[in-house]
Amino acid sequence: LRRARLWIPVALAAAAMFAFVMLRGGATPAHAVPPFDVAIENYSQFAAHFEPNIKSNSPADISDAYMGNHLPGFLWNLQPSGYKLVGGRVDHLRDGRPVAFTFYRGDTGTILCTFMEARGFEPPPGPVRVIGNHNYYDYRGYRLCLSYPHGDFICILTTRRTMNQFIQDILASEP
Repeated sequence: LRRARLWIPVALAAAAMFAFVMLRGGATPAHAVPPFDVAIENYSQFAAHFEPNIKSNSPADISDAYMGNHLPGFLWNLQPSGYKLVGGRVDHLRDGRPVAFTFYRGDTGTILCTFMEARGFEPPPGPVRVIGNHNYYDYRGYRLCLSYPHGDFICILTTRRTMNQFIQDILASEP
């Protein structure tokens, strides 16, 4: 019985620590896709509050700012799907590489476009759908569209919409 007084609190403390580490994100799972995680982390933040650091919501000005930071000047035209361009921002990844975020908002949801260099990136296996040069993924509760529109860069579109709605949004917005 005296031993139980010792091991029960120790076991409870160990279980609590394990739960805390798991809920806080402990070790990165083997199936993690770092560029997808960057896109999701920023989408979650920007869906609540997007603060552009490019002082214009003009597509031409945003494109120029991206190119001035050695990123593709490509912007999606999501207006046919009912989305309005909110703005853009350029930040830097932990390793110093630039990353561009273009945020769109519509009556039915939001979409974030994340542009970054593809150096060392291998697309994960198992896209839900492949349509043209777009690979669609369900990843950690989000829908993502991965494409390679410009050379050594990847574009990751991120949303919370259903996969079918998301695919329709993208298809309706392509020329």
